Amino acid sequence: MPTDPYDIPLFLLDTVLFPGGDLPLRVFEARYTDMVANSMREETPFAIGAIAEGREVGDAATPCDVVTEASVIDWEAGDAGSLRIVVRGTRKLRVLSSRVQDDKLVLGTVTPIAEEATVAVPAVHADTVALLRDVLDKTREWPTGPHAWRDDAAWIGARLVERLPLNLAGKQHLLEMEDPIERLRALAHVTTVMRA
Repeated sequence: MPTDPYDIPLFLLDTVLFPGGDLPLRVFEARYTDMVANSMREETPFAIGAIAEGREVGDAATPCDVVTEASVIDWEAGDAGSLRIVVRGTRKLRVLSSRVQDDKLVLGTVTPIAEEATVAVPAVHADTVALLRDVLDKTREWPTGPHAWRDDAAWIGARLVERLPLNLAGKQHLLEMEDPIERLRALAHVTTVMRA
């Protein structure tokens, strides 16, 4: 894994993507259809990032400090030159700086964030695990079919963040956490408040 800073195109959205997560997207702006086409042709990644300032469409937005490298795992042509794609998150990246190209595509200078340790879920978080199982039972449609269950705190936390109705700032905060047990603690608190 390279540790030196490198440049990567940023696809800026009002959502977050975790490593191991799948995200279906409809791509219609020229800057992003070109980016996706280049990525598939050259077999190079781009990154999905939440917007710190600005909007999804139009002028270039400012990215949050942590984004997720992604690759296209499925695609089809849409209407009026658009693309329908499914991307999978591979690893988290820290954005050191960003700049806007002439076509309004944002390039980020990034460094990889170390992969979270694989940690079994402590028994104290059994309710959080049960909630994820319940959510998955009710939303069986994954963009790429069902995933195999993993008894891993990082995997469980990420899948739950993806599916809970949290605001963007909350999801970004949970993405930026580097301790999967700390994320589960935060999720346990959030879900307790939501159930109250």
